Amino acid sequence: MNQKTKSTKLEMSIRWGEIDSLGHLNNTQYFRYYEEARIHWFENIGIDYKSNFDIPILATINCKFIKPIYYPCDLLISSDIGKPGYSSFAMNQTIEDRKTKQVYSEAEAIMVWVDVQESKSQAMPDWFKNLFD
Repeated sequence: MNQKTKSTKLEMSIRWGEIDSLGHLNNTQYFRYYEEARIHWFENIGIDYKSNFDIPILATINCKFIKPIYYPCDLLISSDIGKPGYSSFAMNQTIEDRKTKQVYSEAEAIMVWVDVQESKSQAMPDWFKNLFD
């Protein structure tokens, strides 16, 4: 696989409004950060969700919460792409502290290529598969 297209890193900082009553980042925010990192990667390879009807969508996501994140914190969200199959691929992601490298969570997202108008999965296009050669 081409390393340029296989992984991406996105820097983000948590916001005060994302903190819950226990004083740490609310668990729902982890999924939003992972989503931002996925969209960042898709935009970098030219996938346009606004005008395209053949796109990868999230089928499943699993998240392992390792350690709470407290405000303030600067994060690094890493995404690594697994080998593509016929219509799906895995995206392994982590959220870590940008300075200390402490890993806060790990996730695996399964993305499936779909025809949005037909509302069904389909084979990944050749241009996408070629990114991994």
